[in-house]
Amino acid sequence: MPKQNTNTKQYTALDLADIHACFNKYLDLFRTAIHDIQIRITELKGRVSPENEMYFIQLESVLSIYEYMVEGRSEHYQDLEDKYDLEHDAPTKWSI
Repeated sequence: MPKQNTNTKQYTALDLADIHACFNKYLDLFRTAIHDIQIRITELKGRVSPENEMYFIQLESVLSIYEYMVEGRSEHYQDLEDKYDLEHDAPTKWSI
C-alpha cells in the first residue's frame, strides 16, 4: 500500500485572498515612498537655479516608471483578491 504524504497543506480561497491583500499592503509602502521622493524632488528643484532643474528630469522619469509598475501590480493583486473573495463567498455546489 503506498504511503500517503501527510505533510500536504491545503489552502482555501480565503487564504489566497489574504495573501494578495498583503501584497497590496506592501505596494502601498512603495507608493508612499515614491510619493515622498517626488515631494523631496519638488522641494529641491525650488532651491536650485532654473538651469539646474534639468538634472531632475531623469529622476522624475524613473519615478514615473516605478509608479506605473506599482499601480499595475496593485490592480493585478486587487483583481486576484476580489476573485478569491468571490470564490470563497460563493456557495459550493454541494450546499443545501
